Amino acid sequence: MDRSWLTRRLKPLASGSNATAESSGLVEAAVLVPVVERAAGPALLLTKRAPDLKDHAGQVCFPGGRIEPEDPDPAATALREAREEVGLAPEQVALLGRLPCCRTGTGFRIHPVVGWVDREPLLCPDPKEVEEIFFLPLHQALDPRRYRWECLGEGAARRRFPVLPHPRHRIWGATARILFDLARILDGRG
Repeated sequence: MDRSWLTRRLKPLASGSNATAESSGLVEAAVLVPVVERAAGPALLLTKRAPDLKDHAGQVCFPGGRIEPEDPDPAATALREAREEVGLAPEQVALLGRLPCCRTGTGFRIHPVVGWVDREPLLCPDPKEVEEIFFLPLHQALDPRRYRWECLGEGAARRRFPVLPHPRHRIWGATARILFDLARILDGRG
């Protein structure tokens, strides 16, 4: 699996289209799904959010955040946020494509943008936003059978979401949904 193979399977990036134009009352956000070439093989860069943040404190996620009016498109948001949160320079990222939008039960519509990083970068997490950076081997995320499904809430508010087992972190909700979508798309089922 290499960069060109990933690019062929992903949806092309829509250039210059700010996602907020399609707003449906949800907060528009974008995340970078960084695939980093490492000695042991490609891995996904993930973060654990700082424990005192207002939204999604302590959760595992990709670098990302709200789309600002000055961001020309979700890719620009994802790159800006990756620089701010973990110190990943935009010029180190080759944008490959996008995944389907992911709506959350907390009122966000997330636009996942997939990028390739040729070698493991020197990262500098912002301690106000990121408690930890870690890497998940890509092959572990790409098997849809590894995911289990859980439910939260009751009645009409009941939501079903994927969970990807990990020895140290709980990978669930929108992050696991994005990973599951990536697995299905790369497996030819998405």
